[in-house]
Amino acid sequence: MRQWAIQAKAFISDADDCVRGLLVCEISWEKDPATGKHHFVEIPGSERELPCDLALIAIGYRGVEHSPLWSQLGLAIDEKGTVENTNFITSSDRVFAAGDARRGQSLVVWAIAEGREVARVVAGRGVGE
Repeated sequence: MRQWAIQAKAFISDADDCVRGLLVCEISWEKDPATGKHHFVEIPGSERELPCDLALIAIGYRGVEHSPLWSQLGLAIDEKGTVENTNFITSSDRVFAAGDARRGQSLVVWAIAEGREVARVVAGRGVGE
């Protein structure tokens, strides 16, 4: 499922601490009249839960944005601003990294290849079973 102008706010876990949903809200792209800069603004009353059993985070070319999410997940960030990992496995053994989050700014073909490879690593570890 693809949805646009949606911001993830939190992961929702089940009794076994596995992801079962994502708390999201709708956002709009607005210009701040004081600074003239654009930013995302949460649309009040738009918060809802999306069911899921796998969440992939695509962060683009800017590297890992400092967020409470990283510390909540127990992830280590290196001096380049990428998620520390060994063979796609991060410092939290149930969280995996690929593409720009793992290697920094790169080509989309690398992100595709790494997405496929991390799927093999996850499958090989029996995650979610």
